[in-house]
Amino acid sequence: MWNSFKHLAGAKILSGLCCSLAMAAPAQEPYAVKYAQIEFGSKVEYQEKVLRAALDASVAEHGPYELTLLPEARDWSNARYVHNLQQGIVVNLSWGGSAPVPEDGARVRIDYPILKGLNSYRLLLINRDRDIEFSGYSTLQDLMRLKAGQVTGWVDTKILRHNNVPTVEGIHLNNMKTMLALDRFDYLPLAALEVQEEVKSGPRRLMIDDNLAIYYPSPMFYMVSGKHPDLVKRMNSGMHTITYNGVLDNLFNEHFSATLDRLNLSQRTIIKLQNPFIDRDYDSFIRW
Repeated sequence: MWNSFKHLAGAKILSGLCCSLAMAAPAQEPYAVKYAQIEFGSKVEYQEKVLRAALDASVAEHGPYELTLLPEARDWSNARYVHNLQQGIVVNLSWGGSAPVPEDGARVRIDYPILKGLNSYRLLLINRDRDIEFSGYSTLQDLMRLKAGQVTGWVDTKILRHNNVPTVEGIHLNNMKTMLALDRFDYLPLAALEVQEEVKSGPRRLMIDDNLAIYYPSPMFYMVSGKHPDLVKRMNSGMHTITYNGVLDNLFNEHFSATLDRLNLSQRTIIKLQNPFIDRDYDSFIRW
């Protein structure tokens, strides 16, 4: 009896000790996600909602998180942005295009396109007095007889040149719009999500051509500092979940269904170009 009591008492003490330890254990610290907000506007609002949805979807597996947005990153040079992301101290997450990531793993691409295929379309800014002329163009050969304008250093410029499209370069987008208005080149291809805002802020002589669209695969991804492997796992898990459970589709439709109607992509003549910087096929992700 005594031995049994001793064992029972010991069990109770052990059980009580475990409960005390469990009660005393501190709550799990939230994972600090520091996001470089490198643009503003409706597209960025969407990307931040997708980011929060992916992080929320990862809580059960990876624990709580704390998201900090750094709008001052918008003023960083590209070199400073890349340096800070790779260091993983000031920021550890941002988003970017389809350019190759470094082989040393300093930056890791989360391989789920944020904007599906919408970022792959470019519409043309042209001069108003050439609207009828552009309505007669329908092929890549037509574009070969013209000159595009594009910003030096942009991956879009490299893609145009890779496809042998004659291209005039300039150092800033605002400069390119002015140059277009002065007939220094014939058209300025801009992302479908951005072209409406850009034409409003440009010279009044410019308009959006309503006939053509240029298409080359150009998905946007979240990028994570290679010094944060736990965040890489977390973002891969969260983006996988919301891509396949319908959350990403719902967010996309909520933000862009009206834009898609205005852009009228289904009624445009699509001219396809190759993107040599894409290292896999993303067609399964780009439906809407």
